[in-house]
Amino acid sequence: MLCFFLFWLFQFPFTLIHPRKLRPIFLVKAITLPIVAVAMMGWTIHQAGDRAAEVMREPSKLHGLDGWYAFMTAVTACMGTWSSASRPSLLRPLSPLPLFASRPVPALTCCLLLPLQPWPATCVSLPLARPSSSLSSLAPLAPLAR
Repeated sequence: MLCFFLFWLFQFPFTLIHPRKLRPIFLVKAITLPIVAVAMMGWTIHQAGDRAAEVMREPSKLHGLDGWYAFMTAVTACMGTWSSASRPSLLRPLSPLPLFASRPVPALTCCLLLPLQPWPATCVSLPLARPSSSLSSLAPLAPLAR
């Protein structure tokens, strides 16, 4: 509970600032986040060493209904961000879809490119998560672990 309170305490002042004034912060985030993600993936693969190849070749442990549930949970997590993308909101300047497009081309471009949004994160997180399981006995990304 303390962590949630501290997180809220840190985030609350940013909710009082208009999103356009936060553009420099988003710019810094957009530049540093890909660099940090790729560096962390490289560090994890380097630390795992030869075990990284073994872990990456390992077959899936989920089959049948468990595999389907894990897959659908992942798809739902990726598509959950799309539900609010087409609705007007207070954060409209940050939305990937234009509210009223003067021409159909920008709206169609956004609709075609929106499904590609989770792809870069997936390409980094899979090689990051699998070898990291060989570094520790704990599964770092195991929300479905029982």
